[in-house]
Amino acid sequence: MKLLLINSVCKITSTGRIVSDIYDKAKSAGIECKIAYGELRCQNDTNGYETIKIGNILNNYLHALGTRITDKHGLYSKKATQKLLKQISEYEPDIIHIHNLHGYYINYEMLFNYLKEHENIRVFWTLHDCWALTGHCAHYTEEGCERFKSECHDCPLKKSYPASRLLDNSSENYLRKKKAFLGIKDLTILVPSEWLYKQVKESFLKDYSVKVVENGVDLSAFKPLKEDTKEKLGLKNKKIILGVSNVWVPNKGLRFFEELSKLYIEKKQDDLQIVIVGRVDNKDTLNASNITYIPFTSSREELNEIYNAANVYVSFSSEETFGLTVVEAMAAGTYPIVMENTACEDIVNSTLGSVVKRDVTAVYEEIERLLSAGEEKLSKEKIASSASRYSLDKFREETVNLYFEK
Repeated sequence: MKLLLINSVCKITSTGRIVSDIYDKAKSAGIECKIAYGELRCQNDTNGYETIKIGNILNNYLHALGTRITDKHGLYSKKATQKLLKQISEYEPDIIHIHNLHGYYINYEMLFNYLKEHENIRVFWTLHDCWALTGHCAHYTEEGCERFKSECHDCPLKKSYPASRLLDNSSENYLRKKKAFLGIKDLTILVPSEWLYKQVKESFLKDYSVKVVENGVDLSAFKPLKEDTKEKLGLKNKKIILGVSNVWVPNKGLRFFEELSKLYIEKKQDDLQIVIVGRVDNKDTLNASNITYIPFTSSREELNEIYNAANVYVSFSSEETFGLTVVEAMAAGTYPIVMENTACEDIVNSTLGSVVKRDVTAVYEEIERLLSAGEEKLSKEKIASSASRYSLDKFREETVNLYFEK
């Protein structure tokens, strides 16, 4: 059996690591594998992997420029895609497992036309966001937009990723995606949460087989530690409220942490510290005395120590399709608070944690309730044990087992 995985990146960021994890498990199951990737502005890690590089960095920049002007993301990179399709024909995969198609590297119409012409290839498509469902955006819940359920037009998120600075092509994009993505003979859509499952079933992709395969975390890397790691952060005698994101884009909710900081200062509760981890474009907003800022770290050991130092983990994010940092925090034994009507709610409902309104006062009151509840409510061992259902091994096995199903 031959498997080709297609994603914007290889072994970096969450989707790149998911793809490399699947590759590793598939190889151990005796499947021949390759990863095709094309976002070359990133520092991809291809060491130890059979890969196909899609296009070049100039292709990325031209695709991004075209997107900025015309709002036709995923409709450039024709030469790069043509070369990829030739390499696919030479490789002759039995299965193609698609991940993120957005990322300025591939022409989705050409790829899906090829798949329709080669009905012998089984196709899996893991959706990590909602881009495949819409005429423009990857996330729409913050805006409260539901145009994707009928037909996108007059996009209110035109300037969001993948941003267009001039034209709004959302109506045409929607129709072209619908025409391209429908009609694959053997296509299974995989999603990481019940929340995203419901979104797909309200879209033009609803008639495909859709299966929930929850993402997993490495439980050998994220786990409770015996030593107190607060001292490493210089916060030995503080109660810590933690927020983590790769990049703090607006929908991740950084402004709510800033409001929470002001609330604690107003109430003169100086025994509590808010710790923010991840890239922040405007660090001046984090200058409050009760906020500690830590730039993003790719070290799992360091991140696990930070999770362990926290008393409570808060995800103010409104647009998660799973909530990987929530599970990482739980695996380290830190109690999570997540927002209602998000995919993170699925995690808490299946394990433990608190679901609240996306409101600073509601979060403040829940934090205070938890911190006054004592060690029993915040038992690291109990919390970490509840996160075991999201093990990386389980995710890998469930995914690869699908390849052997007929």
